Amino acid sequence: MKKMKLAILSILRIVIFAICSPALAEELDPVSPAEDAGELDSDVGGIANIPITPSPDPSKLKTFDAQQKASDGKFFDGIRNKMVNYFDQFDNGEITEQELADLIQNNISPNLATEEQQMAFVISEQKSDSTVMMIQSTYPPVEYGLGKLGLNSKEIKLFSDHPVWAAKTKNIANVASAEAEKRFSRYTLWQGNGDAFRHSFWNALMTKNINRDWAYQVGYAHENLNPGQKTIDLDIKMDIENNYRGRVDGTDWKSYGDSVVSDKIADSISNGKKVRIRSYTSGYAAPEDIVAGVKTKSEGKFIATSSGGRMR
Repeated sequence: MKKMKLAILSILRIVIFAICSPALAEELDPVSPAEDAGELDSDVGGIANIPITPSPDPSKLKTFDAQQKASDGKFFDGIRNKMVNYFDQFDNGEITEQELADLIQNNISPNLATEEQQMAFVISEQKSDSTVMMIQSTYPPVEYGLGKLGLNSKEIKLFSDHPVWAAKTKNIANVASAEAEKRFSRYTLWQGNGDAFRHSFWNALMTKNINRDWAYQVGYAHENLNPGQKTIDLDIKMDIENNYRGRVDGTDWKSYGDSVVSDKIADSISNGKKVRIRSYTSGYAAPEDIVAGVKTKSEGKFIATSSGGRMR
């Protein structure tokens, strides 16, 4: 009789949780496999570590137009500013996902259609004032979200080649960031459990609703790295590791709805299945370790995630 009562209580808990757990605002519509189809490096094929791509040689630019574009940072800045502006318009609800894809297709893709244009774009990035300012800024910055998309030539080139997927990726990034903020306390959103959730969920949704190889490409490009490229930066290593684990989740749970995947990834965070590099401390914390008013400490290495800071 006692065992029967416990079983009934367990079932009731599951039913209550299912009813009370808030779902995502809406399920994302997966893109058609035919949309934006193109050649992508594979995440599944066990690609070897890829070295840093050598800087393009300006002397190899043959056309006067490309040489002019590569002569300063204006070419990069112009395209970058357009991309950021389009993403801001989407964030502000001024354009739809389809309209975002159309703007990229019509106003950015034609400027990066040839190999010469792409080479000039990368050279122009190296001469851009915005790039210099990013390098000289205080590091590491405290970020509570994924950060802006489309800030470097690798990401912009990828989005230019696949505008439909780019627009979907931006939508997914917004969903992942918002979901992380709902589920985790703010102090965990930088290098902590909430940060691990955000990157894992972002890559899981890209894998599920676009495809895994795209998620692999974007995950590295967002960190301004080539696919598979190694880095010594521990913060970026954490993001890359959780991106990978999210892609595995998106593969394993592809048949589930997005809200169920969110629940499962949140549980995986609580169960130590992802990684973080920052934790809560009740002891002394230097000013730079006080995150969102909470004392934290940098672990200096990967540690397993936990239920710390989880709100739902």
